[in-house]
Amino acid sequence: MNRMEIRLKGKTDVIDSENAARSVLSGEAAVIPKNHAGPVESLRSLLMTRNSAVKARTQAMNHIRALLVSGPDELKQSLYQPKPSACATARLARCSNSSEPLMISLVLLAQRWNFLNDQVKSLDNALKN
Repeated sequence: MNRMEIRLKGKTDVIDSENAARSVLSGEAAVIPKNHAGPVESLRSLLMTRNSAVKARTQAMNHIRALLVSGPDELKQSLYQPKPSACATARLARCSNSSEPLMISLVLLAQRWNFLNDQVKSLDNALKN
């Protein structure tokens, strides 16, 4: 079905599906399925994994900062750093031997942030090569 006919008839899901079926049956539509083994699919999977790691890394830092904002002022002043990598490193260095629940949470979140940051770096290298 050409574009003019589509515009004259209007578009609905029922019409679209019927037109697609008629095009396939008449041989007008040549559908080629995606190849899931090529370089494009490889890049797609790496990008999907990287995007997931970046999102989780951002969430981890947001949780760290939320805990600091709601925590004691002394802790906030001593641990808050504007740069995320410095922020995570400061938490690991200052809190790693504490048994307080807040400190344990901060250390675990900082470890998660560092792990995800390493993953993002290795995925960036894989995407460059």
